[in-house]
Amino acid sequence: MVKSGNMKKSLYMLVAALSIVACNKNELEKVDSANDGKLNLGVSVEVDQKDTKLHFDGKDHIAFDNNESLIVGIAKEDSPEKSVKVATKDGALAESYSAEFEIEDATATNPVFKGTLWSIVEADIAKRYVLYSACPASAFTFASNLTSCTVTVPNAQKTTQSSWGSEANALISEPILIDTTGRVITKWKEYNVPGNVSVSLAHVFGFGKLTFAGVPDKYADYKVNTVEIKAVGEKKDIAGTFYIDMTKDIQKQEITTKSSYSSIEVTPSESVSVKDAVIWFEANPGTYDVEITIKTDRAELVYERQGLVIERRSIAAPVVNYKGTDVIKSFDVDLTGGKEWAQAKFGYDYIYSGVKEWGPEGSKMKFALAWPGSTRYNYGTSYYRSDDSKAQGFNGGGYVDGGKMLLYSLASFKGVDVIYANLGIYSKNSSCDFTFALANGADTTKLKTISITTADVQNADGLYYTIENTTEVKDGDLLLIIDNLSSPAVTPYMGGITINPAPIVTIDLDGDLLLPATATSGKISCTVKFASASSISAVSDAEWLTVSLANNELTYSALANDGKKRTANIEVKNGETVLKTIKVTQKTSSQKEYKLVIDPTTIAPILDKAKAEHAGEVTDDTTVDDLEFTLTATATDGTGDKVDVKLIAKRVYLVYSETSFKMKYTLGTAESVGYIEKVVVVGNNKIGTGTWDNKVELSSDGSTYNTAKNVTVEGSIPYTNTILNEDESFTWFRLNVDYMAYRVNSIEVLFVNE
Repeated sequence: MVKSGNMKKSLYMLVAALSIVACNKNELEKVDSANDGKLNLGVSVEVDQKDTKLHFDGKDHIAFDNNESLIVGIAKEDSPEKSVKVATKDGALAESYSAEFEIEDATATNPVFKGTLWSIVEADIAKRYVLYSACPASAFTFASNLTSCTVTVPNAQKTTQSSWGSEANALISEPILIDTTGRVITKWKEYNVPGNVSVSLAHVFGFGKLTFAGVPDKYADYKVNTVEIKAVGEKKDIAGTFYIDMTKDIQKQEITTKSSYSSIEVTPSESVSVKDAVIWFEANPGTYDVEITIKTDRAELVYERQGLVIERRSIAAPVVNYKGTDVIKSFDVDLTGGKEWAQAKFGYDYIYSGVKEWGPEGSKMKFALAWPGSTRYNYGTSYYRSDDSKAQGFNGGGYVDGGKMLLYSLASFKGVDVIYANLGIYSKNSSCDFTFALANGADTTKLKTISITTADVQNADGLYYTIENTTEVKDGDLLLIIDNLSSPAVTPYMGGITINPAPIVTIDLDGDLLLPATATSGKISCTVKFASASSISAVSDAEWLTVSLANNELTYSALANDGKKRTANIEVKNGETVLKTIKVTQKTSSQKEYKLVIDPTTIAPILDKAKAEHAGEVTDDTTVDDLEFTLTATATDGTGDKVDVKLIAKRVYLVYSETSFKMKYTLGTAESVGYIEKVVVVGNNKIGTGTWDNKVELSSDGSTYNTAKNVTVEGSIPYTNTILNEDESFTWFRLNVDYMAYRVNSIEVLFVNE
């Protein structure tokens, strides 16, 4: 890469006459007496518009911006490296090494910067000062030692198509002398200083101007979001904060790095395509090997180039020609061949504003929301679902007067055959349509419309809908159009979305399939979605167990078991792919299943005995600790066989009712009883799995307990809590409610014993 043309033949550009004029003090204004003996320099900077301005206009000079400001500082002539402190407003203490002068009207024939160096203390009053200034004020910091000021090349810059941004345009002034011998004292015992001087500015850094040629047609019209210029060679300090000596002439400046960035991100201030983009930027002088990345919604174009030369007050203006070795990273997601893409849950990945990436790693897709025709500000929101996830809401603002909401992907999906989406409406008594479509430029292909109506209920669980793509168009940007709103306040949502979902097996079975020792057969509901019925089958890996699958039913048949307990596996398959495995356990003829019941009826004799043995009055709050007792469990096969079960209650209340008794801490088995299959607790609170929840715990040795995770809660007070266990090593159980009193209606325990 090579540099091109200087912006000016001279390093310094004459900018202005610096007028040091009398302060316009209002005679009626009260002045703090602390200002006695202080000097105020009122300064106006008048600029000849025909000569120079303050940012490059893309031709041969620089131009002003309305929000422009100069940073100004002074030093005494006999100590030009030492800043004189000034105040930034009238009456304030002199605590700053600089002040900012604001432009009055950038469009004026002779634009003026105005400002005042307030409150120069008497010890710093001198006949002559050296004045230093720089622009823009936001890029500079003046220090007490003017040889160690700092200037910044921002790593984030904005550009028009004709010029770099004013925030990336560092200029310093040639130091000038101000004569204050003509100062006069006011009635407020302050000083005003008349006089005129001239000031000139010079660029500190260099500039770049990138254009792009030979861009492949597919990408040429993509809208540019940003362009990153990254230094990848030995020299990397292309941007950052640098030390600068304000007392030196620009030709003698030796800028050193304080902190640096290896890249500059440039954002066009207007919409522009890749082929038409002109990317201006400011950079630290040097020779760089660079990686230039054009970032668009649909792809990134990456160019690696060597030898970008940036020189002070010069513009490097290379044309970046596309080569076959350059890299294009497309954001399209290819699902050809039935590949699955899913954002099954949103969590905190819902869209509020801007863009969100959804999908699995390696196949991320950016999505955004829009409200076509709406005049009100709107945004996305979320709703809590019963599965602890969140749904993506589309009407966070609560009012869509344009009648339409839109979710859209920023790039394309290829090979869309089926969409499986969870949809719903959060607001009560509402309705709207959800339409899925694929867009290719101006062409939109509708896949399916789903009309949803809610009753007088409110939830974010929604229902799952299958959208089969029966059109010939399989590629395109994914659109979800929500319209036909029953009111502008309708709150539709999407709980999850999967494209080309893998087959889903749904079996009406909780846990493993447990079979008796006798010969048995049965049927289980088994449905398989998103697979051809002809490719679905069920097989058993044991000779004593035969299975078949037809008409959404899994049929099994097992021979009688005269030996030890045995297991088998049933596999539901799609061709040769196993979709679901069901573990089957058949009991032995010597095994029996027993049911233990702990309720007011069975525990009453135990509590009555403890009550009789209690010394003192028995009230509703009287408890007994470490109560050991025995209850009888009955076989479930109708034989009437019974077995004693030893139990222990850590703390139990002696007073009970016909329907319940109360306990604290734990109640459970005091010895191993056999494989615990199921526990059902009916009580005044829910059983959970969290640290602070009431819980059922299981153990294989009676010393270390594990919280049962397979918990189902039904009803309201009293709640029916069903706990299923598949681990046959667990032969102990206990109900753990910690220190809170728990009212038990009943506890039923199913266990298997030899």
